[in-house]
Amino acid sequence: IPGFCDSNPEIIDLYGRVALNGRPEHVESYLPLLDDWYSVSVYCPKREYFIAVFDVITERKKIELDLIKNRRFLADLIENSGTLIFVKDFDGRYELINKKWEAITGLKRSKVIGKTDDELFPGSDGESFRKNDLIVMQTCTMIETEEILNTEDKKRFFISIKFPTFDEDGKVNGICGVSTEITERKLAEEALRRSEERFRSIVEGAPDAIFIQAEGKFIFLNPAAYELFGYDSEDGIIDTNVIDHIHPDYRLIAAERMKILNTERKSVVDLKEQIFLKKDGSELWVETKGEPITYKEKNGALVFVRDISQRKKVEEDLRASEEKYRTITENINDVVWILDIAEERFT
Repeated sequence: IPGFCDSNPEIIDLYGRVALNGRPEHVESYLPLLDDWYSVSVYCPKREYFIAVFDVITERKKIELDLIKNRRFLADLIENSGTLIFVKDFDGRYELINKKWEAITGLKRSKVIGKTDDELFPGSDGESFRKNDLIVMQTCTMIETEEILNTEDKKRFFISIKFPTFDEDGKVNGICGVSTEITERKLAEEALRRSEERFRSIVEGAPDAIFIQAEGKFIFLNPAAYELFGYDSEDGIIDTNVIDHIHPDYRLIAAERMKILNTERKSVVDLKEQIFLKKDGSELWVETKGEPITYKEKNGALVFVRDISQRKKVEEDLRASEEKYRTITENINDVVWILDIAEERFT
């Protein structure tokens, strides 16, 4: 084979060894000139002689090299993944963990491989991990579940995807798991839940009507708001259009104010008088203002409503009284005046 010995000088030594000691040898070599791989089998028919048999194994070697490359890539991917990756055998002993697993747990793989969760995480954490592993192996199905690990510094939360592994006979021989930490998300959810609870306790006890609208629809009302609109519960008003509960004469103004709140995300602090429509169709004078908020992941507005119907009635009665007084005084024949005693002048 042209150039083979030049590219593989060690083959000459191999020939010599076999010819002298009589022991057959085998080697696989690459020939750059032909871009081929060869399997070389050398044996000695009699002392100081050798026979070399060359087989072209290029295709096989390419497959092997591709396999090695893919395995190396997979190993690098597992080792450097931002998620925790692990493999356990049928009895729950760890066979593989990655760097992220070590970093999160604080345990080195030299102390982990061959150990079980019960040994590494005694108590409820280890029991929960093993319980989920058994479900995977007994049902031969993948599961996605939330798991908790109590480390030295804090409680950590994970979303774990676990699936069974199989031997060459197709029998389950363990599990593989991929866990993504969601601790920050869980803490944010808990903070949001507490915030919403505080908000609800404050709002529900408020004497004035308060409601939240998103996309122009009611999504929350406090008890005072239900009473103001004439409803006993959320049935019939939640998810209905706010505009439908406003007098037609004021709908354009209300729509403009909702646009400022929902789209421009600006406060509407100026009190605006308008007429709301109750469940029975009766009219109610109110004044409103609003603040843009995010509620249950929706952009909306917190709207404060004050019933001013009594004030409007007093104003109307006063206006009617003044009109009546003016009509009387302007139509009698007697002279009528008002004297301001303090200022000593007629008004």
